[in-house]
Amino acid sequence: DILHVNVSVMFRNVSGIRRVFHLDNESRPITASALTDNPLLTSVVRAFAWLKLLDEGKVRSIPELCKLTNMEPHFMYRTLRLATLSPKVIRTIISGKEPDGLSLGKIRTLTTDDWSEQERILGVSS
Repeated sequence: DILHVNVSVMFRNVSGIRRVFHLDNESRPITASALTDNPLLTSVVRAFAWLKLLDEGKVRSIPELCKLTNMEPHFMYRTLRLATLSPKVIRTIISGKEPDGLSLGKIRTLTTDDWSEQERILGVSS
């Protein structure tokens, strides 16, 4: 079985520069300062960008992706794992509405792939 997860961001070239935009508000890009100020958002955007390279066959393997991006395999695997987070958690991070205390460190301690459990542990459940 194949599971498809849609993340509400899009990549678009603006003046020759690739930008990341919120799909719910295409006029509002995710700015460089937002990425600089939010390592969690940066990591999620990286995870999906790298996953897209793999899915589209632009790179054939994670070691090849590591060479292309000049990243260590350990870092690459930890970052790619963010693409398996609950869509609700990802939407919360992208919208900038994550609860206090939600961090990369906390996400990396997750031991479950169950989305409901992830949301409960990370304090994102409604």
